[in-house]
Amino acid sequence: MIVAGGTEGFFARSFHSGLSRYAPLIARAEATDNPAGRKVLKEAHRMIASGVIIPGSCWNWLDTVYRQCGYGKENRRVLFSASEKGPYAPLSLLRPGDWIFHRNHAYGNIGHSGMFVGWIDRQHHRALMVSYGGEGRQRPGRYRVYDISHTYHIIRPGGRS
Repeated sequence: MIVAGGTEGFFARSFHSGLSRYAPLIARAEATDNPAGRKVLKEAHRMIASGVIIPGSCWNWLDTVYRQCGYGKENRRVLFSASEKGPYAPLSLLRPGDWIFHRNHAYGNIGHSGMFVGWIDRQHHRALMVSYGGEGRQRPGRYRVYDISHTYHIIRPGGRS
């Protein structure tokens, strides 16, 4: 695990990571009544605020968050699974802290994974997500808004709904 920058970079990271912009929605999500969801959201928040960089992809970063919280593969529940081409998940299944795989419409419609935080605009399927770019970018995770209408895989921490 790599931590980018020191305290001098915190305010710049806070701005670019979405921490300050989406603070009220993040706080509501971290107050979820689901203890497992709350735990992974708080760990992701800590890693973002600390500037943690994980070698690898979005999958590696989120897997690290889940594992840090005690949710290895044996302690995760797959709620929905399909191919990238669909069928797509009913978004009503989503809870804060769920790890989802979706088509990233803003980046060539490639597969991407992120952690669901909450809805920005539910009608238009726009959600705030914990996201990690990977691809050797050497940038920490961040909060970012995505169109998640083409969600094809949902994982919940803790093994239960």
